[in-house]
Amino acid sequence: MYLFSRHYDYCMKNKTSTSDLKHISEIIKKIDICMLTTINKNGSPHTRPMSNNKQVDFNGDLWFFTYEKTHKILEIEGKNEVSVAFSDVGNSIYLVLQGKGYLIKDKAKISELWKPELKVWFPKGLKEPGIALLKVDSTSAELWEGPSNFLSKLYTFGKALITGKKYEGVHKKINL
Repeated sequence: MYLFSRHYDYCMKNKTSTSDLKHISEIIKKIDICMLTTINKNGSPHTRPMSNNKQVDFNGDLWFFTYEKTHKILEIEGKNEVSVAFSDVGNSIYLVLQGKGYLIKDKAKISELWKPELKVWFPKGLKEPGIALLKVDSTSAELWEGPSNFLSKLYTFGKALITGKKYEGVHKKINL
């Protein structure tokens, strides 16, 4: 069943609006764990959970800490098309970013984005051998949103059942 039947499908021709970027940034801030999909050497998608470190200043780029010799890095070196999916089921928010992935070994950028809680994955901190960043240069976003609180959902679902009309939500496609 396609839950988001009322579309506000639009693609912005040249420039993403500031309000769209701000809205995407707020979603990313609230959802720490996302699903990163790369393409493996057989051409199949390979998806794994990643922490985005609650990056709040989204400008089209996402940054993930990683080791430089991992499957995801080998996969983006073969084919750098990636997808990053965010899901907040409780608030009916779903966001998918498409883009290109790049290995970044710039120590200054790693230091800039470093947070002490990352020591869970990188015990030696900034001195961890092989520490790197995976940069996702987002080219597009797709967003689905529905009512977020219980009463709004109940009202909207009830209205759809009584009127026989499909459930209404928002669906946007945004070029970044």
